[in-house]
Amino acid sequence: MAEKNSCKLIGENLKVLRKTLGITQMEAAERIDISVSGYREIERGNANPTLRTLELIAKGLDVPPLALLKNSMEEEKVQITRAIMLIAVAVSKLSLPMRKQFLDQVNLLVMSLSEPEEFEQELLENADEEKRGA
Repeated sequence: MAEKNSCKLIGENLKVLRKTLGITQMEAAERIDISVSGYREIERGNANPTLRTLELIAKGLDVPPLALLKNSMEEEKVQITRAIMLIAVAVSKLSLPMRKQFLDQVNLLVMSLSEPEEFEQELLENADEEKRGA
């Protein structure tokens, strides 16, 4: 019974992921390099994919393998996961000083979203300090 539930979960997650990517079952199968009928059976939850197949799916659709096994992927979560992966790849290509600068900017952005009033005040204080130092 647990196996069936796992297969259904993987299939549901795969379907959400495919739809989020805006691709057909045939395109997904091509990206993964498996047969269309095999892909369809996995997406329907009727097949129990091997670990190797899960790796191929993850690589072909550009998601972490564990994302396929998590409880109910939502379209927004899939988009966020893909965006984070793209950012991680891009950041890994930066020099160390550029990485630090990027992370500082991300921290500022996060602060601005979580505490807008405090962030605004800090920006004003930093601007005043820069003016005095110039």
